[in-house]
Amino acid sequence: MKRLAFISELFRASTAGAWYAEKSPTDRKVIVAIVLFCTASLVYLAMWKPLLEYRDGQVLRYERAQSLIDWISLNNSALRVSAQSQGRTTQQKSLIPIVTAGANLRQLKLNRLQPEQDGSVSISLQSQSFDQVLRWMDDLETNNGLLIDRISVDRTENVGLVNVQLRVQ
Repeated sequence: MKRLAFISELFRASTAGAWYAEKSPTDRKVIVAIVLFCTASLVYLAMWKPLLEYRDGQVLRYERAQSLIDWISLNNSALRVSAQSQGRTTQQKSLIPIVTAGANLRQLKLNRLQPEQDGSVSISLQSQSFDQVLRWMDDLETNNGLLIDRISVDRTENVGLVNVQLRVQ
């Protein structure tokens, strides 16, 4: 309360306070309304709107991640059923030529291919089209009988482009 009184005294002693004191009561109400409107607008534009945009972005990110998880779960079970009925003939094949041929077909640039000791291959893609990556992964599973057992997808600043790290068996 003392601070508010102190601030009020400082305002009255200032040129703005003297100018405000000269105004009629009606003009003072209009000035107070304008100041309140400007303050509310500033709070909305500087704090509230960015918070809403951030929340909306996070909701969208969550929904995309959830749909990706659903897609991967659906295709993973289908691949396991297919692998049990056909047997694992892809173990004899080298995975790297299959992976690179499919990526070239989809015009994807593979940033890193690393063979693992268990016969799988770790793959890294940077700034690639989300749709093309999904089609390529579907092609690896459906047409080549490969199993994607680990995946990490991060969006980039560019809309529709993602960074992907996955392991194929």
